[in-house]
Amino acid sequence: MSTTNLTILVKDANILIDLIRLGLLPHFFDLKCEFHITDLVLHNEFYPEQLESLAPYIDNGTLMVYKVTGDDLFQIAQIQQMHGQLSDKDCSALHLATSLSAILVTSDKQLRLTAESKGREVHGHLWVFDQMVDQGTITGKRAASKLEELCNVINHKLGLPEQECKARIKKWKNMKN
Repeated sequence: MSTTNLTILVKDANILIDLIRLGLLPHFFDLKCEFHITDLVLHNEFYPEQLESLAPYIDNGTLMVYKVTGDDLFQIAQIQQMHGQLSDKDCSALHLATSLSAILVTSDKQLRLTAESKGREVHGHLWVFDQMVDQGTITGKRAASKLEELCNVINHKLGLPEQECKARIKKWKNMKN
Protein backbone atom coordinates (compact mmCIF):
# COMPACT_ATOMS: atom_id res chain seq x y z
CA MET A 1 0.00 0.00 0.00
CA SER A 2 1.33 3.40 -0.88
CA THR A 3 1.36 5.85 2.01
CA THR A 4 0.18 8.60 -0.34
CA ASN A 5 -3.22 6.96 -0.75
CA LEU A 6 -6.04 7.71 1.62
CA THR A 7 -6.69 4.62 3.69
CA ILE A 8 -9.86 4.11 5.66
CA LEU A 9 -9.13 2.74 9.12
CA VAL A 10 -11.66 1.36 11.56
CA LYS A 11 -10.28 1.00 15.03
CA ASP A 12 -10.88 -1.14 18.02
CA ALA A 13 -10.08 0.65 21.29
CA ASN A 14 -6.86 -1.07 22.36
CA ILE A 15 -4.39 0.62 20.03
CA LEU A 16 -5.91 4.06 20.60
CA ILE A 17 -5.62 3.56 24.36
CA ASP A 18 -1.92 2.71 24.02
CA LEU A 19 -1.34 5.70 21.72
CA ILE A 20 -2.98 7.98 24.29
CA ARG A 21 -0.77 6.57 27.05
CA LEU A 22 2.33 6.99 24.85
CA GLY A 23 1.46 10.58 23.96
CA LEU A 24 1.36 9.68 20.25
CA LEU A 25 -2.28 10.40 19.47
CA PRO A 26 -1.61 13.64 17.53
CA HIS A 27 1.02 11.85 15.42
CA PHE A 28 -1.38 9.01 14.67
CA PHE A 29 -4.13 11.37 13.57
CA ASP A 30 -1.62 13.21 11.36
CA LEU A 31 -1.46 10.12 9.13
CA LYS A 32 -2.91 10.50 5.65
CA CYS A 33 -5.87 8.30 6.48
CA GLU A 34 -9.58 8.47 7.15
CA PHE A 35 -10.38 7.35 10.71
CA HIS A 36 -13.61 5.67 11.84
CA ILE A 37 -14.84 4.16 15.10
CA THR A 38 -18.26 2.93 16.19
CA ASP A 39 -20.18 4.60 18.96
CA LEU A 40 -20.34 1.21 20.72
CA VAL A 41 -16.55 1.12 20.96
CA LEU A 42 -16.21 4.81 21.77
CA HIS A 43 -18.76 4.92 24.58
CA ASN A 44 -18.01 1.55 26.16
CA GLU A 45 -14.25 0.97 25.99
CA PHE A 46 -12.67 4.28 26.99
CA TYR A 47 -12.34 5.98 30.36
CA PRO A 48 -13.56 9.60 30.60
CA GLU A 49 -10.00 11.00 30.46
CA GLN A 50 -9.31 8.93 27.33
CA LEU A 51 -12.50 10.27 25.75
CA GLU A 52 -11.24 13.78 26.54
CA SER A 53 -8.07 12.99 24.58
CA LEU A 54 -10.14 11.82 21.60
CA ALA A 55 -12.69 14.67 21.74
CA PRO A 56 -10.70 17.21 19.66
CA TYR A 57 -10.33 14.68 16.84
CA ILE A 58 -14.03 13.86 16.95
CA ASP A 59 -14.97 17.54 17.10
CA ASN A 60 -12.84 18.47 14.07
CA GLY A 61 -14.03 15.45 12.06
CA THR A 62 -10.69 13.63 11.99
CA LEU A 63 -12.15 10.70 13.94
CA MET A 64 -15.58 9.91 12.55
CA VAL A 65 -17.98 8.20 14.94
CA TYR A 66 -20.39 5.80 13.28
CA LYS A 67 -23.73 5.63 15.06
CA VAL A 68 -24.86 2.01 15.09
CA THR A 69 -28.45 1.57 13.84
CA GLY A 70 -31.00 -1.12 14.64
CA ASP A 71 -30.15 -2.89 11.37
CA ASP A 72 -26.47 -2.74 12.32
CA LEU A 73 -27.25 -4.24 15.73
CA PHE A 74 -28.98 -7.16 14.03
CA GLN A 75 -25.94 -7.79 11.81
CA ILE A 76 -23.58 -7.34 14.77
CA ALA A 77 -25.60 -9.91 16.73
CA GLN A 78 -25.31 -12.34 13.82
CA ILE A 79 -21.53 -11.91 13.75
CA GLN A 80 -21.38 -12.39 17.51
CA GLN A 81 -23.53 -15.51 17.33
CA MET A 82 -21.08 -17.03 14.83
CA HIS A 83 -18.02 -15.82 16.78
CA GLY A 84 -19.02 -16.01 20.45
CA GLN A 85 -15.54 -15.10 21.69
CA LEU A 86 -15.97 -11.56 20.30
CA SER A 87 -17.73 -8.80 22.19
CA ASP A 88 -20.47 -6.72 20.61
CA LYS A 89 -17.92 -3.86 20.45
CA ASP A 90 -15.47 -6.08 18.54
CA CYS A 91 -18.25 -7.17 16.21
CA SER A 92 -19.28 -3.55 15.61
CA ALA A 93 -15.72 -2.68 14.52
CA LEU A 94 -15.64 -5.71 12.21
CA HIS A 95 -19.07 -4.85 10.81
CA LEU A 96 -18.04 -1.25 10.10
CA ALA A 97 -14.75 -2.32 8.50
CA THR A 98 -16.68 -4.69 6.26
CA SER A 99 -19.31 -2.07 5.40
CA LEU A 100 -16.63 0.46 4.43
CA SER A 101 -14.28 -2.09 2.82
CA ALA A 102 -11.76 -0.68 5.27
CA ILE A 103 -8.65 -1.76 7.10
CA LEU A 104 -9.31 -2.86 10.67
CA VAL A 105 -6.71 -1.72 13.18
CA THR A 106 -6.64 -3.83 16.33
CA SER A 107 -4.30 -5.81 18.53
CA ASP A 108 -7.04 -8.18 19.68
CA LYS A 109 -6.01 -11.65 18.48
CA GLN A 110 -9.51 -13.12 18.18
CA LEU A 111 -10.83 -10.08 16.35
CA ARG A 112 -7.82 -10.14 14.01
CA LEU A 113 -8.24 -13.84 13.22
CA THR A 114 -11.98 -13.48 12.65
CA ALA A 115 -11.53 -10.43 10.43
CA GLU A 116 -8.81 -12.11 8.39
CA SER A 117 -11.00 -15.21 7.95
CA LYS A 118 -13.61 -12.87 6.45
CA GLY A 119 -11.09 -11.38 4.03
CA ARG A 120 -10.54 -8.09 5.90
CA GLU A 121 -7.14 -6.45 5.92
CA VAL A 122 -6.05 -6.17 9.56
CA HIS A 123 -3.07 -4.42 11.13
CA GLY A 124 -1.83 -3.80 14.64
CA HIS A 125 0.57 -1.71 16.70
CA LEU A 126 3.69 -2.33 14.61
CA TRP A 127 1.95 -1.32 11.39
CA VAL A 128 0.74 1.88 13.06
CA PHE A 129 4.31 2.67 14.14
CA ASP A 130 5.56 1.86 10.63
CA GLN A 131 3.00 4.24 9.13
CA MET A 132 3.91 7.07 11.51
CA VAL A 133 7.61 6.69 10.69
CA ASP A 134 7.06 6.21 6.93
CA GLN A 135 4.78 9.25 6.72
CA GLY A 136 7.07 11.32 8.93
CA THR A 137 4.61 12.07 11.71
CA ILE A 138 7.29 10.89 14.18
CA THR A 139 11.04 10.43 13.84
CA GLY A 140 12.64 7.02 13.84
CA LYS A 141 14.37 7.75 17.13
CA ARG A 142 11.09 8.73 18.79
CA ALA A 143 9.38 5.65 17.34
CA ALA A 144 12.16 3.43 18.75
CA SER A 145 11.86 5.04 22.16
CA LYS A 146 8.05 4.82 22.20
CA LEU A 147 8.02 1.21 20.97
CA GLU A 148 10.41 0.29 23.78
CA GLU A 149 8.15 2.12 26.23
CA LEU A 150 5.10 0.31 24.86
CA CYS A 151 6.70 -3.12 25.17
CA ASN A 152 8.41 -2.59 28.53
CA VAL A 153 6.20 -0.18 30.46
CA ILE A 154 2.83 0.69 28.93
CA ASN A 155 1.63 -2.73 27.81
CA HIS A 156 4.26 -5.39 28.48
CA LYS A 157 1.62 -8.14 28.20
CA LEU A 158 0.77 -7.07 24.64
CA GLY A 159 2.82 -9.89 23.15
CA LEU A 160 4.21 -8.13 20.10
CA PRO A 161 6.69 -10.28 18.16
CA GLU A 162 9.97 -9.66 19.98
CA GLN A 163 12.27 -10.03 16.97
CA GLU A 164 10.17 -7.69 14.83
CA CYS A 165 10.21 -5.10 17.61
CA LYS A 166 13.97 -5.39 18.08
CA ALA A 167 14.58 -5.08 14.33
CA ARG A 168 12.44 -1.94 14.10
CA ILE A 169 14.01 -0.38 17.17
CA LYS A 170 17.52 -0.99 15.81
CA LYS A 171 16.60 0.37 12.37
CA TRP A 172 14.83 3.43 13.76
CA LYS A 173 17.58 4.29 16.25
CA ASN A 174 20.02 4.41 13.33
CA MET A 175 17.84 6.66 11.16
CA LYS A 176 19.17 10.11 10.33
CA ASN A 177 16.18 12.04 11.68
